[in-house]
Amino acid sequence: MIATGPTLKKAMWLAVEVENLAAQYWRALQVGEPCLLTDEEVAATVAQFKNYGQGDPNASPRCC
Repeated sequence: MIATGPTLKKAMWLAVEVENLAAQYWRALQVGEPCLLTDEEVAATVAQFKNYGQGDPNASPRCC
């Protein structure tokens, strides 16, 4: 594997991420053929995670 990025830190993060995903896929193969997402399903998932963990931008601020 070759991982690149704008900084060494980001390239290392990408390398670790690819290794983690490869390990997950290998484990999934141990119990059978995994169901892979279509390009449309991947795009929908990416869209859902766009603001993940950032809260609702339209929500009113809560006070104490």
